[in-house]
Amino acid sequence: MLRVLISRFRMRLFSLLFRVGPVTVSELARRMEADPGQVSYHLRQLQKHGLIEDVPELARDSRERRVRSAIAVTLRRLADHLEPA
Repeated sequence: MLRVLISRFRMRLFSLLFRVGPVTVSELARRMEADPGQVSYHLRQLQKHGLIEDVPELARDSRERRVRSAIAVTLRRLADHLEPA
């Protein structure tokens, strides 16, 4: 799984997703100053390894794709269970 992050571009992409939360492919491309097609390709590679996930409930319509770091979601859920009583 970690081999997918060897790519400097993918590592930057994953880091950005982790920091900004659910975001569209277009927004990621704009922030990275990259082609949306290139971003989509690398997102598919990250998704194949379970590092990101689609968030269809946040999309405004069927054409919009929003993604988020799957690790951030897992960490947030874990933190919710570890809060002091």
